[in-house]
Formats: sequence, C-alpha cells, structure tokens
Amino acid sequence: MARPKKETVDYFPHFVSSGKTLFILEQSYGNDGYAFWFKLLELLGNTDGHYYDCSNVPAWKFLLAKTRVEEEKAIEILNMLAELEAIDRDLWEEKIIWSDNFVNNLSPVYSNRKSDLPEKPVIASSNDSTDEFLPVETEDSSITTEITPQSKVKESKVKESKVKEHDVDLQIKNLRLRYSESQIKIIDEYFDILRWTRKNGKIADSVIVKIYTEWEKFKPDTVIYGLNVYINNPKYHDKRENYCYGIMRNAKDEEVYKGVKGSGANKGNSKGTSKDSGGASEESLRLEKLAKESGLIGEDGSVEPIGEIDF
Repeated sequence: MARPKKETVDYFPHFVSSGKTLFILEQSYGNDGYAFWFKLLELLGNTDGHYYDCSNVPAWKFLLAKTRVEEEKAIEILNMLAELEAIDRDLWEEKIIWSDNFVNNLSPVYSNRKSDLPEKPVIASSNDSTDEFLPVETEDSSITTEITPQSKVKESKVKESKVKEHDVDLQIKNLRLRYSESQIKIIDEYFDILRWTRKNGKIADSVIVKIYTEWEKFKPDTVIYGLNVYINNPKYHDKRENYCYGIMRNAKDEEVYKGVKGSGANKGNSKGTSKDSGGASEESLRLEKLAKESGLIGEDGSVEPIGEIDF
C-alpha cells in the first residue's frame, strides 16, 4: 500500500514586512485582527488539504475557540478577508476557508517533498450528483471496480445530494410565490447581473435561498424598488447582494411608491397580495395615501418632484 500523501505542514512563512491584509485587519480590529489571521493560518496549515470547512457547528465552534473572538466579530473578519481576497470569496460563501496565497507560500515545502501543492476544493453545482464540495483528485488516486464500503457511502451521498437539490429547488420556488409575474422578471434580471460578481459567473443555489430569505424582511414593493435602483445604475453592478439589502433598508415609503408606480412592477400581483376591484394592491393603496398626505403627489395622482436620493 502506498504511503498516504501528507497535506499538512509543521510551519509556514511569517514575513517581517506585513502586507495590506494584516495592515487593514490591525487598523480595523487591533490585536484581535492580527491574532485571528495568524491563528487561522496555523489552523489551515495543520488541516489536511489546507482548507477548513466550518459549515458544521463543531468546526465553527472550534475556530471561535482557537481565535478567541466572538462569533459576530469572527464573521466580520472573515467577510473582510474575503473582500480583500485573502481567502477565497466563493468558498467562504459555502463556509469553507481557503487561501491561495497561503498555499502558494508553501511551495518550497512541497517541492522538498517532491509533491504537488494541494489544490483548491471545487464546489459542486446544484446539477452535479456529487458531494457538496470536492477536493481535486491527484495522480495518486487509484481506480477499482470492486464494490467497497466506501463506494456504498459514496452512492449514499449522491442520493442524499439529489434529495438536497430537490429540496433547495422547491424552497426557491416557494420563496418566489410572494412576487407577481412582472416582479419575477425584475428579480431574474437582477440575478443575471449579480452572478457576474462571482468569478465563475454562477451563484450557488444555497446563496440564492439566503438572498430570498433576506428579502422576506421587506415588503415585495420595497424589494423590487431596491432591485430597480441596482439594475438601473450600472455603477452598482460590481456590488454584491449586501448593497441591495442596504438600499431596501434605507428606502422610504414615498420613494418606494414613486419607484413602483413608475416601473409598473406591481401589476398582476402574486397570490399572497390581495387586490381591490381596481387591481391595485393594499400595499400600493397605502403608499399612495401616504404619498398624498406627504404632498409628494396630487389628488389626481400626479407625482411631485423630489430631491435626488443619496445611496
């Protein structure tokens, strides 16, 4: 039997001249930021394959215990590391931590071992009947046609993955029910733009579910207003979904009413929105009444000009 390939290290380079990542972390979080980064690198160095999957509770709790920071701060730091490209942003969305720079700095170690560097885990798409994430196979992998306990486990995982895929698709379908047909078109247009904020031009279904779930905090009209602002301003198209959340949170009822009235996105509301005999939703009528009381529109429905909205 071949000797198992070692994909951990006992040390890693700690350069005396720090780069932008460490500087920004220290400026933002003080010693907590400094300590968190190097403890994270220690953890990556000591983990097989040099990636850390913290999608399960025990692994996440261990990371918090090792770095000795509160959960909220840990998430903030990891989000910042992803924005700085110190860790892989797409993998972090799946709660997997991987650092290209860290692994590349280990080249001398693996060169001495006459072994290839570990490769970045690959996230399986929702259409793949495989595990949720897969380390890239190496040349040492052997091929066998024998049915083994491992192959049965693999088959079980494939079936489980298909069940999960079905559940996610159903969840997305249910989350879309609160929107009208015209609103769905705007949502689809938004996602078609948003996907290009990812390196591979794809958004994982699990992330789409998170986005729809976050939108549940807002009324449908507010969601569509925020998406329209994003869609109609190309300068925002490099921003991720958090930017739209901010637009929705800061949107005033008068702004939402004006935006929805202008776009006509509220026509043909979804099943979850009641209508009066004229076809307008209760929410639209409420906003119209509020806008009239505020003097933003006249009694005839004409829209009064308002100042430019600052985002």
